[in-house]
Amino acid sequence: MSGKGGTSCSSDPNQYNLFEEPEAEEPPPASPDEEAPSKPKQHPKRRSLEDIPEGIPVEEVYVEPEEDTSQLQVIGEEVSWYYDIVPAKVKVVKIIRRKYTDPADLDRGVIIADLPPRLIDGGNAGEGLLAHAVCAKFVDHMP
Repeated sequence: MSGKGGTSCSSDPNQYNLFEEPEAEEPPPASPDEEAPSKPKQHPKRRSLEDIPEGIPVEEVYVEPEEDTSQLQVIGEEVSWYYDIVPAKVKVVKIIRRKYTDPADLDRGVIIADLPPRLIDGGNAGEGLLAHAVCAKFVDHMP
């Protein structure tokens, strides 16, 4: 079966063949007395900060000149930005259990809620940390 760029083993006629180069189209020859109009080089459209999808946090980093700017007046600013990924964030989950007592019945003692169940009783690793460690070790082959 023949597709773009040569013979294809795929059933999709639009699938390119990885091992054969496509035939290059030659531009029509220009006559010597006729000059081709020159086009200015077009750069791809840059996305603006308004194009950032909602829900993505924006961290602002101010970079100041090395010289003293305390007596200078700000006349504007130049903003540039980039996407970045923070692959893993570590957080501490504090479990706060309030203690209660019944002033009408002091023999009842202190009343406190039981700790929620965890994978490792008494351990400091939560489910997310354990899942990350298992994936890093066995899926990502990290020590």
